[in-house]
Amino acid sequence: MPELSDISYSHGVTVAAFRDYYRFLVTMYLDESAVIEPPEGGWPTITSDTWVDFDKTDEVFSLLRHLPYIRLAAGNETHQSVPDGEFADWTAIPADWQGKNIKELTEIPSDEGEVPPHIVGLTIYGEFCPKFLLDTELGVVYWPECAGVINTSGPDQVKPDPYDWAEDELITESQAEWRASGGIWAIEDFFGMLKFHFRELNFVPIGSRVVEMIWNRQPGKRRDMLTAIQEVYREHGWPDLTRFRRQDCLPQIVSKKKSHNSANPTLHKTSTALSTKPTLLLHPRLTQHR
Repeated sequence: MPELSDISYSHGVTVAAFRDYYRFLVTMYLDESAVIEPPEGGWPTITSDTWVDFDKTDEVFSLLRHLPYIRLAAGNETHQSVPDGEFADWTAIPADWQGKNIKELTEIPSDEGEVPPHIVGLTIYGEFCPKFLLDTELGVVYWPECAGVINTSGPDQVKPDPYDWAEDELITESQAEWRASGGIWAIEDFFGMLKFHFRELNFVPIGSRVVEMIWNRQPGKRRDMLTAIQEVYREHGWPDLTRFRRQDCLPQIVSKKKSHNSANPTLHKTSTALSTKPTLLLHPRLTQHR
């Protein structure tokens, strides 16, 4: 397991890790047009003055300014890049939003612990969307309260645990509990972990917009559909990227999903509600914070 003392934050490595992950998703299922790249010099709308009371470090703003993003989809569509959720498209967050409310939608609840200014949330609010928090000081990503099976598979996590960090005065005691509640990876290993679960089809893309986790709250018939979709991916060469026939695979997955939804209309309504995106423009918790 990697030692925290051997890990450091790198702006360039972090940006490259995001870009590599998005390219991986495009190889598997995501529309290439959904990925947007920053102009030379970074996104001009993202500066340290963009959101009142956001209270983040210059390093965080520099990262957000230079990241590629998965474009906020139009209407009630979604571009899920993790199970049941989306990485935040920070270019789409209006400048008149209050920073404290943006943090509420991208970070853990304030009553669960202190999130310091050098840590930024990566995903946007959703009922089942996982919360990822990137630490630009220690060079790690946290997944609070992630499923136990995530903790025991894929790339090794960072050691020792955050309670030891508090003893060494690297963090305050008030931050130890939430940091220790789930998984912690070096930034590149975090994206490696996500890719591992896509390769293993523990994270299952259903078409080009929705991703489900095989361990989540699935009724029996929906689990059967996910199993059938996993088999379609494997029949088309997944996870061997040199053999994977994406263009042939995705239409078959869409067809299988439609057949399942026609045969199980009640489950279709439930899954549609679960996959509806919590967008900045449509989600009630966001609109009330304008």
